[in-house]
Amino acid sequence: MESVFGYIRGMNESNWERLLVWQKSMMIAKDCYQIIMPIKEAKDFGFHQHLIKTMVSVSSNIVEGAASGSPAGFHKHLNHATGSAAELSTQLDLTVHFGYTSAEKVEGVKEEIKVLIKQLNALKASLRRRHNLNQKW
Repeated sequence: MESVFGYIRGMNESNWERLLVWQKSMMIAKDCYQIIMPIKEAKDFGFHQHLIKTMVSVSSNIVEGAASGSPAGFHKHLNHATGSAAELSTQLDLTVHFGYTSAEKVEGVKEEIKVLIKQLNALKASLRRRHNLNQKW
């Protein structure tokens, strides 16, 4: 079976850090962390923990799929990452709604999340084409 990264020059399962979607997800996580830290201090620990879990899930799913070594497995985890990114965007809306932060503080991160989702969708479409994956999962 051809490697998931067979069509990306110099790419293999052990150097997923080269994936632009992973790099962007890490940047978004860093930016989100700055926004959500005050929530922990506001003693809404459950909401804070859920935000952290969702934030970490995006990049983690990209890596897990890349490490699977299977185009279908990679595609499946990219779907999970896309869902987690959308969930994170909604949770950022809730931070504004609950009064933890301002809309201005989350606006830039939400725009970056939209870009990441488009990039993830493009990567999934490429995997489907190049590896003849007929299902969209």
